[in-house]
Amino acid sequence: MLGLAILSGFIIPLDLGFKPEFLNTSFAKFVNWVIDLIFFIDLILGFFTAYVDKKGKEEMDSKLIFEHYTGKFVFYTDLLSICGNSILQELIVP
Repeated sequence: MLGLAILSGFIIPLDLGFKPEFLNTSFAKFVNWVIDLIFFIDLILGFFTAYVDKKGKEEMDSKLIFEHYTGKFVFYTDLLSICGNSILQELIVP
């Protein structure tokens, strides 16, 4: 995930700022789409991942997992990672 985040951190500004030709190929668009899909799956899987509470007990209640995950900084970084993806950009920016 870290490698994909670093790659996206270079590719997205490069694409928005300079529009290089090699990023317009179908292969580059496919790779970018796959990376976006992986980030989205990571966000969804966060809602199904149990955690250990303060008492040392593994918590598997879906409501508590939701509250725990959305209350963490990690959730917001995961959410922001999909907000800058190419699929969303195509919907917002014509």
